[in-house]
This record gives sequence, C-alpha cells and structure tokens, in this order.
Amino acid sequence: MHAPTWRDLLACPLCHAALEGSAPARCTSCHRSWNPHEGALDLVPPDLGASTDAGWRRWREALAGLDAWRARQRSPVMTSAPAVDARIVALVRDANLAGSVIDVGGKDGAKRHAMPPAVVRYLSVDPCAVARDEPDTERGGALSWGAVRGVAEALPLRDACADAVFSTAAMDYFVDTSRGVAEFARVLRDGGTLALLVTAHPPHVAQAREGQTRVTRALRALAPGVAREVGVRAAVSLAFDGARASAREHTRYLTEGDVLAALAAHFDVRSIGRDRGRYSTTLRIVATKRRA
Repeated sequence: MHAPTWRDLLACPLCHAALEGSAPARCTSCHRSWNPHEGALDLVPPDLGASTDAGWRRWREALAGLDAWRARQRSPVMTSAPAVDARIVALVRDANLAGSVIDVGGKDGAKRHAMPPAVVRYLSVDPCAVARDEPDTERGGALSWGAVRGVAEALPLRDACADAVFSTAAMDYFVDTSRGVAEFARVLRDGGTLALLVTAHPPHVAQAREGQTRVTRALRALAPGVAREVGVRAAVSLAFDGARASAREHTRYLTEGDVLAALAAHFDVRSIGRDRGRYSTTLRIVATKRRA
C-alpha cells in the first residue's frame, strides 16, 4: 500500500468521482479524460472556456492580466526558496496549519515554503498552474506536493479530503464567491480550517473600482463617499488610477461585509487580522468549518 500523496486528493471536477491514471487521468464514473497542459493536469471543466456568460468572460480577462503580471515577477532562475510575503507568514501562523492543505490560487506551489512541518500534503489548485512535482528537499522529501489546473467554483477534489484550505489574494478572482466558498466547505473535513488573505475595499471605493469605463471609475472615485472613507488625497489618487487602467484588474472588488456574508453559510470565523493600505485593507481570516 503506497504512502498517501497529493494525488490521492484529486477527483473529477464534474462528478467528484475518483480519477485513475495521471497523463491523461480518467474519471472512474463519468469516464471523462483529463489531459496535462504545460505539464500540469488540467482539471478545469471544459464548458468554462466556451461560456459566453458575462461573469466568466470577465474572469478570463482578469486572469489573463494576472498571468501576465505573474510572468513579469517570475525570476528566470530560482536557486533557493523564494521570499514569502510577511502577511502570508502571519496567516500561516494564525491558522496553525497541519495535515493536508489545499492552496486555492497557489500557481506553482511556491507558498509550500511557508508551510509548517505539520503539513504533510500540499496541493495548489490554480487556473494557470504549472507542473512542479519535485521532492521537498528542505524536509528530505517529507512533504508530498503538487499543482493542478482547476477553478474554485468546481474544485477537482474529493469530498472532505483536506484538513485546511488556504487561499491568498484569489477570492477577488472568483466568478461566484458563494459557490467558491461552498466548494471550500465541501472539500474540508468537519472542523477543518479555512485560512484566507483577502483584499477588501470600503463600499464606495469598491463601487468606484467596479466602473466599466475609465471615465466612470474616475468620476466615482471623486464622489464624497469615497473621500469620507479614505480621505481626499487617496480619492484623487484612486481617480488617477482608474483613469489610467484600460480595464478592471479583478473579477470583482469585495468589501469586508461581502467576504463575511459569503463565509457565514458554512464557517465560524475565529480571527480577523487587518493590514490597512491606501484604499483597501488586507484581511487575514481564519475560520472553522461547522460540523454537520
């Protein structure tokens, strides 16, 4: 009997049945085949690519921008573990992660370097994931980790397979926030941990950034409500940012109320840390899945 690995967490994103094989993988129930893409197993449901729904179209546009930004940040040669954002380090500390961790929006799995020794399986699920199936040399191969392509609204994972879901700076790229959170709950065991890093905006700032055109974003940013929320100087800066940006940078701009309302159906919030910026706040949220 083989030792548990990250591959044991995978399931068909359409019916949640087990997968057999690896390249391609085949669903044991609906018999759909799933092929690798750029080395990573592609478990994104096929209908998303053809969808004309405005939400998915907006998601694809935002994702293309994110992927281009990631490419500019990527070092050509990585000789050691990358530096991890201090806010991510703080979130890992607050959440006390252990066991099997799913990183939703984890790209190539680089955040595994922030995981404590108690984490033994780490799987990144990201629409633009690239293949990284290497032993964890820092732990002598003690961490089983990998990355697959998938979306939050249809996680390619077994029910109740994870001890923790970890997601940083990804929730504002969801097409359907409530559906994504419901998927977090589905793949977590009862009492499992959800650790989120989310950018939240004051309500008037979120409305300004949601504008479809540059003119709309700039004018909304100069509304009195924005100035009350972040101050006149930040409001003017937000107006210039909105006028320069050719398109919105994210699928949606969330408020703290949006995030907490989405979590309320499935989770009890244990702690919230707040790192305040010029016109947004980074929330470090640790929550527990309610027992059935």
